[in-house]
Amino acid sequence: MQMWERFLDLLDKDLGKEIVGKWLRSLTLVRFDAANLYLEAEDSFQANWFEEHIRLKASEHLKTASGKPFKIHLHIKKKVPFPKRSPEVPASPFTLDPLPQEFSLEHFILTEPNNLTFRILAELAYFDVTTWSFKEEQPLPTQYNPVLIYGVPGSGKTHLLCALALAMQKQKREVLYVKAETFTEHMIKAIRQSQMAAFRAAYRNSAILIVDNIEHFANKSATQEEFFHTFNHYHMSGKQLILASSSPPSKLQGIESRLISRFEWGVTLQLAPLSQDKLPLLLLKKLKLYHLALAPEISSYLLSTFPTPSSLTKALETLSYKNHMDSSPLSMVTIKTITQSLADEVQGKSLSVDKILQILSESFHISQQEILGKTQTKDIVFPRQLAMYLLRHKLRMPYPKIGKVFGKDHSTVMSSVKVIEKELKEKTPSLMKALESIEKRLGE
Repeated sequence: MQMWERFLDLLDKDLGKEIVGKWLRSLTLVRFDAANLYLEAEDSFQANWFEEHIRLKASEHLKTASGKPFKIHLHIKKKVPFPKRSPEVPASPFTLDPLPQEFSLEHFILTEPNNLTFRILAELAYFDVTTWSFKEEQPLPTQYNPVLIYGVPGSGKTHLLCALALAMQKQKREVLYVKAETFTEHMIKAIRQSQMAAFRAAYRNSAILIVDNIEHFANKSATQEEFFHTFNHYHMSGKQLILASSSPPSKLQGIESRLISRFEWGVTLQLAPLSQDKLPLLLLKKLKLYHLALAPEISSYLLSTFPTPSSLTKALETLSYKNHMDSSPLSMVTIKTITQSLADEVQGKSLSVDKILQILSESFHISQQEILGKTQTKDIVFPRQLAMYLLRHKLRMPYPKIGKVFGKDHSTVMSSVKVIEKELKEKTPSLMKALESIEKRLGE
């Protein structure tokens, strides 16, 4: 490849022929195509030197016909070891994250916005999306490394990553799935117990590394340092990395720029959450998975009460557990009782300080500024006390935090909440009527 030779000639002048000869001309040019350049290093020292000193220069000088930088894939040559006895491998001191068996590719609900993302991930697991079954012949390895998927909570990232790991395990492939939080916990344990060699052996000996929730590496400098070297090990050894985060690499906060750039080396794919009109499909799949039979009106109740994939799944998991412990029929009353705390949690998440203040303002025909102000007239004090009560009981806010909203001491907030609680016990008609109307609006 003349372009590569011209680049090396240019570096001769910049770095000197001796350095270029030692570190770069000894790289093996395996092959290249219209957008990719494949190189092989003799060992990890040469590969690390290239990463630190040359990759950026290569991106600046090696351009495709369209003017985009070539993607450079650098691997370390595989050396055939001398035959030796296989010592017994000690059990790893690190407990890995479990892989729920229900998280399979077959159980994933595929929608149009996620077609490309699913196809690329399915290819890694030798899964044919046209026949919805696994391929008998293994395709060539993907050119994408790493593969990073991102999406909001509840979009199905963990389901897909676990499904990939499960499929690969069944194919007898060496795969390691871990959450970023677990990686951090294991590393801290290894440092405290002087087990870093065991930690690196546990995390670097697989052919495929799958890491979920990488946003949790934020502001953890020691963890990021270790993961940087773990990432380099996999990438330079030609081993596959699959990552997931809540946002694309460019928007990750508290992550070092050198890691961000590595996350962008391969392909970044978005995973869109299920829209509400697709929730009935999720409900049907989960009912089949958990062997549950529900009356249509109960299904309707669940869909209206739990409007997100994650909240609906939690509710169905709870019902499944109840059904496993007690096989008596699930009535509407039973289901409402069992899922009440989950329903309250969903409602609490949909509420906010602003929404509560807005509804009180509209209900009592006063401004939000008056509710938050210092006016002590009865027609203002009562809505203010009610607002404090709702923030305490609906949003579970601590008294000092409520005090900050109103510019009051926490003891004043406690007194106001107690006033409303006392009137509720006494069932004061004016309060009961006002609260009933407000709670209806809060549930809209």
